[in-house]
Amino acid sequence: MSQRMQFTLGIVMTAACVASAVSVWRTSSERGLPAHADANEAMIDRLDRLIAAVEANARPPESDSKPSDWVNLQFRLVQRRPEGPPAEGFKVEFPEIRVAPGVPFIKVSGPTGLVDLGLVHASRHSFRVTSPWNQICEFEFDIRPGSGSQTEVVVCPTEPPPQAEVTISVDWPEDLRVANVGLIGKIHSPTLELHGWKWLDLDQTSYTVFFAADGKIMNYGETGFGWNSKDGQGWSGWPGTREERLDAMANQRLGEYTNLSASATLDTRTQPLTCRGTNQICDFVEIGIIESRRASEYPRSENPRVLIIDSDCQVKPRSLVLNRGGTNQFEIVLSQAKLTEIRNVLREHTTAALNSSRD
Repeated sequence: MSQRMQFTLGIVMTAACVASAVSVWRTSSERGLPAHADANEAMIDRLDRLIAAVEANARPPESDSKPSDWVNLQFRLVQRRPEGPPAEGFKVEFPEIRVAPGVPFIKVSGPTGLVDLGLVHASRHSFRVTSPWNQICEFEFDIRPGSGSQTEVVVCPTEPPPQAEVTISVDWPEDLRVANVGLIGKIHSPTLELHGWKWLDLDQTSYTVFFAADGKIMNYGETGFGWNSKDGQGWSGWPGTREERLDAMANQRLGEYTNLSASATLDTRTQPLTCRGTNQICDFVEIGIIESRRASEYPRSENPRVLIIDSDCQVKPRSLVLNRGGTNQFEIVLSQAKLTEIRNVLREHTTAALNSSRD
């Protein structure tokens, strides 16, 4: 039975009870019955039933309908903190909706920072927010059924990441500056995180470079990575994870492996490096010894073999806060023990190369 019918029935019942009570009262008055007590009792009884009927109809009926599966979804984009000012000019993309083949549904935040996506089916959905300077935040969450509307607050960056020049300083001893040795390192900017919202810079710079002992710097790319075991069995494949590389280096130190090496591409470039991002990290620092020829003599088309040694070096600072107008420099310091190890490997390598040439 619909709510409208129940309401109408309640009104009719109320009216009937009131009419009946009034009728009894009038009849007893017109006839002059001495038993007013009986009439009053009858009227009170009917009024009690009237009150009960009204109270019953005042209670809302139980609904058989389920909560709505469609929710009005809004995003409120703010700067730097959840209570920050509105973030204007950010694109909100709903990849699951296409306005045309290959064209996702996109809305741009205005001065209020509010983006209304309209009715969205209650489920788990993915979204992407893009800043005017090409930083993106990708995330997913559940839209709750029955809530009617849902507003999610997204904390956004306030300005583009800084961009400046970065140099690397390595204090090589004189005898190693003429050797085919250098440091392999990756310079990159970590993901920006604002109150749990992670922003990836699509235009960030990331360099994997070879810092040669003679002062040259080259782009470095590995096409293979492997090692030889003591029993003569070899292994090779694509570069693994950082953990796998460290595990291989640990095994090399324990004497299980020899000649941990990579097949690499080298492309000469010059310092300084132009980097973008508030913080810069110099990571994955390893020592590389290029076989037989100087690194600067290798054209990009060749893949020289590079012996890999765990550098175990100090990088200062660990995280470099980029200064647009000042000096930005990483200083890499090698211990005396590590320098001695490099000399020993170079000596063994030179001896092996000479013996090979004689054969």
